[in-house]
Amino acid sequence: MGRRCRGTLLVLCLTVLVIGGARGRGAPSGAGTVPVRSQLPAAVLEIRPEELAGTEVTLLGPWTGPDLDSFWAVVEPFCRQYDVRVTFESTPDVSSVLVARIAAGAAPDLAVIPSLGLVRRLAGEGHLAGLGGLLGASLARGGFPEGWLEAASVGGELFGLPYRATNESIVWYNAEEFRRRKWTIPLTWKELVALSGEIAASGLSPWALALDGGAARGEAGTDWIENILLRASGPEAYDRWVRHSIPWTDPAVRDAFERWGEIVGRPRHVSGGVRRALEMDGEEAMGLLYAAVPEAYLHLQGSAVVPRVAKRAPLRGPGRECDFFPMPSFGEGQGAAVVADVEALALLRVTPQSVALLRHLASVEAQVVWVRRGGFIPAGCGIELKEYADPLSRRAARQLAEASVLRLDASCQMPPAVAEAFREGVCEFVENPARLGAILAAVERVAHRAYREAGEDGDALAR
Repeated sequence: MGRRCRGTLLVLCLTVLVIGGARGRGAPSGAGTVPVRSQLPAAVLEIRPEELAGTEVTLLGPWTGPDLDSFWAVVEPFCRQYDVRVTFESTPDVSSVLVARIAAGAAPDLAVIPSLGLVRRLAGEGHLAGLGGLLGASLARGGFPEGWLEAASVGGELFGLPYRATNESIVWYNAEEFRRRKWTIPLTWKELVALSGEIAASGLSPWALALDGGAARGEAGTDWIENILLRASGPEAYDRWVRHSIPWTDPAVRDAFERWGEIVGRPRHVSGGVRRALEMDGEEAMGLLYAAVPEAYLHLQGSAVVPRVAKRAPLRGPGRECDFFPMPSFGEGQGAAVVADVEALALLRVTPQSVALLRHLASVEAQVVWVRRGGFIPAGCGIELKEYADPLSRRAARQLAEASVLRLDASCQMPPAVAEAFREGVCEFVENPARLGAILAAVERVAHRAYREAGEDGDALAR
């Protein structure tokens, strides 16, 4: 069996975890490193198992709790088979920590990057290895949605492998309370706003809103804006917004914020009010829905939360206590639209062991292990729905796969400075909706500068 050692909390909020093969120790991760700008030697492309024994691979990423447990379940067979020691450092602020590590000359071998904009930036600066030659067979089998590989590429070369997708177009609700109170699941935005008003009029708070995302404070609000803009203004406007072909002051963007204000800008619609929303994280918000005495009844959050939901409420199938419905459309007959977030695997230090682990993680066999544990939708296709661990994960994956309109999370694709300004903007809007014009103008100033500095016209980023 592989061995896992949990370390202490470091200054940068890094939780260090290690799993090793039979030897329990490996060579320093920098040994034999090929600089990312150099051409890969044939020995890296054709890895012999005996090259891996006693070596070490380091990873940096955001995973904690059930996500990290599932990662170890995926990695343990690799460690046992090849006697490789794997160290995972977990941080809520991957972007800042990774940039600092690179600047200090202490980059990890691999990183799980939640921003494709950051992938492109680091690749443009020469810090990431191209993956096309290393993962040719895996990519050919992957069946990734249109535009996803392009969004993690620079100059036609792939630098970030889309790995875990999250369906961000689902609204969690307490099904037992809905039945007891005879509330109806809304099918349109108009019905959703009406239901929110009905619940508030009864003296209850309809929504849990969690804007404290740690290093990504406000990210939950960006999911709202993305879902609304895609449905209300359509995919073409969404794509132009992501590419910055329209400014943040465009009517389509303003309309999305104003429609969100129909939910968050009304008295008693958000549990605990604005202050609580700004201080609450996603896990706490889910707890409000499934407490013995619920404090909220609706919450927009992605499918990756399923394993954490299972800790609070039993996964007893559709129509029972823990459930969700698709984010409603803005009109009858409108096709199902899904916004999907994605985390990408990036290679910073090219060694036989780092390439071997990357290939293992990209394999269908490894991803099936995580799928069966819940909370994981592979970014590439090829895993049958029957493999999903529970009906909720299966439905989230089906909804993503069968969407008539599928778009990547907008902030995930934007330059990091724009994504940060976007997150700050949604928090400011919740605090003071009357300042919307000034908020959008401030984000536009950041976007104008950031897209120009990045040299991105965005033509391939938002298909």
